[in-house]
Amino acid sequence: MFQYILFDLDGTLTDPGEGITKSIAYSFDHYGVPYGSLEELQVYIGPPLVGEMSVRLGVDADTARQYVKKFRERYTAIGWQENYPIAGMPEALIALREAGCKLAVATSKPLPMAMRVLEHFDMTRHFEVICGSDPDGGNADKALIVARALERLGVTEEQKAQAVMVGDRMHDVIGGQKNGLTTVGLTMGYGSREEFADAGVSYVADSAEEMVEYLLK
Repeated sequence: MFQYILFDLDGTLTDPGEGITKSIAYSFDHYGVPYGSLEELQVYIGPPLVGEMSVRLGVDADTARQYVKKFRERYTAIGWQENYPIAGMPEALIALREAGCKLAVATSKPLPMAMRVLEHFDMTRHFEVICGSDPDGGNADKALIVARALERLGVTEEQKAQAVMVGDRMHDVIGGQKNGLTTVGLTMGYGSREEFADAGVSYVADSAEEMVEYLLK
């Protein structure tokens, strides 16, 4: 059984797909950035947006920041509400807490927005610690956010064997690994088994129930 469980937010606790993709399309439309369907924009769900846009679009960081700023214009007003909990996750959080686990959120999402989403779904009460990036999206590296969450939970080097990072993208896996944690990939979000395998994930779960069974065994 794992004593300390860190969760990603987007694609792990909630499904933000509609709000994020529509808000990215809003930004790209404004700046004349070509894209196909909203489905194709799902690749931006999970990773820090500035870095992901820089790589995928071949633009410098300042240009990517402008795209993200426009994205946040719609997402802050409308997009964050176009969201819903991942199936079985509210019940899973209750089960883990009742088993005595200490839970935390480690997300690259700006902390104020992460708090808004968690409060909207009445999930804040389940977590001892909630860590995100800066309000402007800075300091979004997942490994650094995981490290901060572990520090705030009071997890020592010896206790890391009892800690796990749960997420739906390779960035969650890598962020956990860099901190010496076991990692769990969830297929209910936006990552694939192939992506998890390439990242060297410890375990893959296809449902919230399967996740809980693994975490408490």
